[in-house]
Formats: sequence, structure tokens, C-alpha cells
Amino acid sequence: MIKYNCNVCDRIYNEVMIHFTKDCPNNCPFCIDKRNIGVDSRKPDVKAIWESLKKCEPNIDTVTISGGEPFLYINELYDLVRLIKEFTKLKLIIVTSIPRTCFDNEALFYDICSRCDNIQFSIGHYDNEKAAKLFGNNYFLTYNKQRMEMLLTFPYKNKVTVSINIVKGLLDTKDEIIRHIKAFTYWNYKDIKLAEMFDADDWYVDVTKVLGIKMKSPFAHGCKTEYDISKLIPEFTGKLTIKRTCFLRTKCQEANISDLIKMCTKYIKKKTYYFGVIHEDGTLAPYWI
Repeated sequence: MIKYNCNVCDRIYNEVMIHFTKDCPNNCPFCIDKRNIGVDSRKPDVKAIWESLKKCEPNIDTVTISGGEPFLYINELYDLVRLIKEFTKLKLIIVTSIPRTCFDNEALFYDICSRCDNIQFSIGHYDNEKAAKLFGNNYFLTYNKQRMEMLLTFPYKNKVTVSINIVKGLLDTKDEIIRHIKAFTYWNYKDIKLAEMFDADDWYVDVTKVLGIKMKSPFAHGCKTEYDISKLIPEFTGKLTIKRTCFLRTKCQEANISDLIKMCTKYIKKKTYYFGVIHEDGTLAPYWI
């Protein structure tokens, strides 16, 4: 009997994602947010977002703040984070590429990080030129060095998930992936995620093929899987998660028989989770639009 694990289509917890802003200093060619229609607003309305979140609170245990880049509006972000942590018991996650505003407002940046339960750092590449290409912005040629130096001494490493995007032509070889994992392990980061590209077939790379490992179908058996990489990196003692994309999200991967069985049962099973999206103007949607 096939044991089905949770994937993006199933959800593993009750969550609201706050689309804090559509603004972003980067122009990543593989960005999944480019397909988000969103609302005709960019600056976050903290009061409206908070009112919508309170309506959802009884149904959720996690809130994720993403964008765009949420730290572009760092004062507004601080106000919302303070409200969430002081007046709810929700787990709080923030997703960021660590823009310049974090360094221009260093004390506030660290204050926000101290209040989070998890911070997902989208790292890009430690090589400045490749980081500039990954983020689609030449300022990374000089700025990336500052980011990497900050990561060396970051005081809340136990809260961080280091997200490494596997991108065709830029970060797509076994040696490069292993070097990145080893670097962050050496810097004492214990939670690392390798992420394939969603909705960007031109940039998609099958991470299992690159690493030469075997994993079951991500749609039927779970697209977010903890993997023991000690055979490739014996000294690695942290948690490594491989976040794959399935045939529903890329044309580069074909469905198999276990996917067919999962698809047949997917629409007759009762939905057991709550997932909503709050946009920057406070608009609440039951799905990503």
C-alpha cells in the first residue's frame, strides 16, 4: 500500500500567508511571485492586515510573512510582528533575501528576527557574480559580500532555514550544492533547504538527478522531504530538506501510476486544513490569487 505524505497540495498545517508587499529589489528570473495577480497596492496596511488575521486566528497555527520582500517596509513589518507575537500564540515565519534595508536599520532588523520562530533566508550564491545573476540585480556584485559577512555572525542561527535555490546554469551541479551545504554547516547553520524551481521550467533542475539520489514521486509521496545526506557529506549533522516540484507545477516531470492514484483520491477526500492569503491591503483570499 502506498503511504502518502503531505505535499503542497495537501498542506501540513493550518496557515495564513501574508503577502506583505509586491515590491522587491530583486528581479529573479525564476520568481514564483511574478504569477501572483495580487491587488492594486504595494505598501502594506498593517491595521487592515491585522484585522483580517484576527478573523483567521481561530483556524490557524502558523502565519508566514512573504512578499515581494517584506523587509522593504521594515517599520511596518516590525509593527505587524509585534502585534502577532504579543497578542497571539501563532508560529511566525518570515521569508526574506536580506535586502539593504536590513543593514540600514540593523537594530530593528535584529529585533524582528529575535521575535520570529523561523526566518527563511533566500541566499542565492556566495559568489558575487552568480548571486547578481540569480537575483537579477547587479548591486549584488558589491552587496553580496556584506550579506555573507553578516551571516557569519548572525546571532539567531537556531531560528534560520537557509534556502538554496537550485537553478539551471547558475547553481545546478553536485559539487556546487555540496559546497554550499558545507559552507553553511561550517558557519553553524543547522537547517538547510534545497529548493527546485516552481512555475519556471526554463530554470528547473531535478535536484535528485543532480545529486545522484533516488526519491519517490513528489506529488504522491510528498514534495517536502527531510533527507539524510550524510553519505555525501559525512560531517553534516543538521536537518536537510529537499523541496521538489511535481508534475502539476512543471512540464519537466512526468506523472506515474502512484500520482494517478493520488489524483483520483485527492478530490474525494474531505479538506482538513485551512489556508488563506492576506494581501497588503488586508484583502483575505482562501487561496493564492
